[in-house]
Amino acid sequence: MHINKLKLQNFRNYEQEEIPFFDGQNLFISQNGQGKTNLLEALFFVMTFKSIHRVQHPAMIGWGKDSACLELEFTQNFSAKEEENKSESTNHSLRAILTPNGKTLWVNEKKIQKTSQLLDYFFPLFYSSDYVFQFKTQHEERRRLIDRCLGSLQKGYYTTLKEHNQILNQKNFLLKQGAQAKEILSWNQLLASRIRELTLTRKKYISLTNENLAKAYRKYSGTENHLSFFYTSKFSTPSKKKNLLQPENAQPEKVFEKNETEEVENFSENPSGVWTVDEIFSFLEGKIEQEKRVKYSLYGSHLDRYRMNQQQVDLEVHGQDYFSEGQFCLAYYCLLLQIQEIYHHQTRKRAIFLIDDLFQGVDQDKKQRLVTDFSTLAQQGFLTSHESREYLRSVHPEIQKKTKIFFIHSGRINTLDSF
Repeated sequence: MHINKLKLQNFRNYEQEEIPFFDGQNLFISQNGQGKTNLLEALFFVMTFKSIHRVQHPAMIGWGKDSACLELEFTQNFSAKEEENKSESTNHSLRAILTPNGKTLWVNEKKIQKTSQLLDYFFPLFYSSDYVFQFKTQHEERRRLIDRCLGSLQKGYYTTLKEHNQILNQKNFLLKQGAQAKEILSWNQLLASRIRELTLTRKKYISLTNENLAKAYRKYSGTENHLSFFYTSKFSTPSKKKNLLQPENAQPEKVFEKNETEEVENFSENPSGVWTVDEIFSFLEGKIEQEKRVKYSLYGSHLDRYRMNQQQVDLEVHGQDYFSEGQFCLAYYCLLLQIQEIYHHQTRKRAIFLIDDLFQGVDQDKKQRLVTDFSTLAQQGFLTSHESREYLRSVHPEIQKKTKIFFIHSGRINTLDSF
């Protein structure tokens, strides 16, 4: 997927802008408060029809304006065969209109009804210090990211999640009405099957993210600390603890090997420890009286948890959730890299990175590693920085490779002819 051009009208502090993008990395330089983050928010919104900051759409309309319009021109992803013949690529257009009363979206001049249709075109991954803080402190944000990842890989995932939530809502309605236990049993049976399906899928996916997560974290942090991303469900028995502080050569060189393809793509495979439908139903049945007393459901996949964990070799402390601000930012960035690897392996497409001030709060040697790798990413990316062009040129010469530079001032964007 290549984003060719973005047009903004009355979006945040952008009154009228048209930005042609580069196929590689696009770097936007400005001081704080000039519109860097707003630009990335616009890209994320038009690719997902949702705000990364979870604000209501009227808040994104420019001050004193009646509506906002975002238009995107993009080229469809090539398949493996099409990579050899890029003349087969197809150009598309997308237009989003925001008013105080609603929002509408068209793809190729056809109005779309379900935002999940956008997953056929885009998979953006967003990074900012503010969002990383939300991800660190809010279980809901971690669930939201993983749900979006799984929705991009499995067309039926959002259907199952929607059914789970609808069943849960109906069960909650009955509990509030003081329904008898026998009325709730049938909904528990339906809920149990969805819980099992979601738990299987989520557990398998988190296992994949951990394949190479620790190795990436060691590379960027410059330590031997081991990073893991944990998934916890009431309906899944935790895996046996492993010695995570194994030698570097014990880690796989790649996230996937060719002979692992069938295992990776078969999400219906039953990872050990996930309860059966009958076990889940029996458990829910035993909790009906408790739920009737509180008048709402106490159990379900909406309560699943995800968390980051690092084992600190230098402190000889194991299984700690504590991270410094810089450590967690690096950990989240490494997680995005693994999410991209899984997405590319499954779909043969590339995620689009939206990185807001990646270098903020990171010391110099770690910056150098991040810049070197980001500037050579195969997929298209969008990066902002408050550092001056002269500083970036002198300290990060690698960023000049495959990079187009823009300068933002008060909602106006200019292209720089050279770095």
